Amino acid sequence: NRRLLQTYTGSALLKGGIREFADWRFKYRFGILRKPADNLNEDKIRVKLSYTTSHVIVTSLSSGERFTNFSWRLFGNSSRVIRSLQVNNFRKESAGAEITYKFNRFISLTGSVNVSSNGFQSTTLSEEGFGWEAGFRWTPGRKLDLTVRTGREGKRETWFASLQHFFSARLDFQGTYQDIVTANALVTNDNIQNFRFDPDKGLVDARGLPIDESDPKFSYSDTDFRRQVAQGTLTWRHKRTDVYFNGTMEWRTFDDSSGTAKTWGVSSGFRHRINSNTSLSGGTSYRRTKFQNVTRTDNIIDANLEWSKTISRYFRAVIGYKHSERQSSEPGFDLEENSLTFYIRGTF
Repeated sequence: NRRLLQTYTGSALLKGGIREFADWRFKYRFGILRKPADNLNEDKIRVKLSYTTSHVIVTSLSSGERFTNFSWRLFGNSSRVIRSLQVNNFRKESAGAEITYKFNRFISLTGSVNVSSNGFQSTTLSEEGFGWEAGFRWTPGRKLDLTVRTGREGKRETWFASLQHFFSARLDFQGTYQDIVTANALVTNDNIQNFRFDPDKGLVDARGLPIDESDPKFSYSDTDFRRQVAQGTLTWRHKRTDVYFNGTMEWRTFDDSSGTAKTWGVSSGFRHRINSNTSLSGGTSYRRTKFQNVTRTDNIIDANLEWSKTISRYFRAVIGYKHSERQSSEPGFDLEENSLTFYIRGTF
């Protein structure tokens, strides 16, 4: 219901070039998800979770500076999650080639072929053998960047879309949609590696938004899944104030034939710089999750307010308040929490 989890990840990147003809990259990421492993014979624990280690390898050989309008890439990827319980480990491997042709500065076409294997139990989610993908990128000006790709992996059709539009210097929108097969440990490590440090806001996600520590939106488990997620963020800036609005939808189809769970949520927040040393920020969010193959539905409400002041060149003091509430259709799963936090952060 509420588990104590520890997640660690680290990565190494090697890259180089073969004169101006080609560039090569090799990236390795190691991850650990620590917790006391569940007892498989304990009937009261409905969702099992192992102590896991993960290994992700991404390699590529791509065209160098000599190539301009026409470019190519050869790639090979491997992801593995090793679990402590007597359940299936996660495995996904692929290799292929990709070509891109840029007609002009506005539009380019891309296509790829690959062979892949993941050993899933579900034939619908299994990726065995040949796959392909094709799409385009459209950049009619400095304000719009749109990428759309579609393809097939095994028996499932896949889509990817990315949109960035600058309405003005103050207002912009970013949206994405992706469809992959993955595991909880890999999603968690992906999120951690996308975090970055903002001197004013502290840790933020890849979009520059405050981190939602109430993630994941679904229960942790050892069951692998197909993840389809769409999200969009509208950001407005005016003088000393930033405001954002975010919407997210996600579907997870699980490998144990238990069905598809879905969640959707909206959030908004602001940050106002009172002066050069003091700022005030806050946010609210609402999320609704329906679990797979059961009647349980959760509604989660969060609200927070934070005051921050720089007290010296290196130190900043923060006082924050947060209210979180979970309203569940299943008895015994309701939660309500109010927290008041104070901390001093040093940056050297």
